Amino acid sequence: NWIGLNNLFGDSDSGDMATTGILIWSGAKAGAAPIANTVVTDNSIVGGNHFGIWAVHTTKTKLKNNFIRAVVPVYKAAA
Repeated sequence: NWIGLNNLFGDSDSGDMATTGILIWSGAKAGAAPIANTVVTDNSIVGGNHFGIWAVHTTKTKLKNNFIRAVVPVYKAAA
């Protein structure tokens, strides 16, 4: 997949208010269970995003063979 500039207006529910290529978030504020065992592979994330991949309230996320050009390539916060 080729992912360009994304999340232009932010996502106030997740707390990610910057441009982001891929956002993985389960809704921790709403009491949702963490997203588990997500595999993110073979992506080209380009186009000037601040975050390449934003993964919050996730467990066992696997990243493989991704080309990421972003200020913060991967942002992960504990579940």
